[in-house]
Amino acid sequence: MARGPEGKIQDAVLRYAKSRGLLYKKNEVGRFFVSSGWPDVVFYPAHGQAFFMEFKRPGGKLTPLQEHMHKTIHGNNYRVYVVFDAQEGRDIILDETRRDFET
Repeated sequence: MARGPEGKIQDAVLRYAKSRGLLYKKNEVGRFFVSSGWPDVVFYPAHGQAFFMEFKRPGGKLTPLQEHMHKTIHGNNYRVYVVFDAQEGRDIILDETRRDFET
């Protein structure tokens, strides 16, 4: 099955995360998975705080439920990013893992 634009961006970013040894969990919506609105992926740095990424095609927008969840995540002092291209996602991972070594 062909992956859409968001899936291709996510795949590239997760390959990069894996190459850096970063643990992550893809959130999947469904009966036995997480509820709707959660970001696509949560990352777990070795020493830092978890952070989240939502992948969108260029020009894509968050749903109202996603906006609400992002505000809730921010309100609990976690970082959540909306990623529109693979390089942006790789840059965020690089910044977050640098932060990981600064703590």
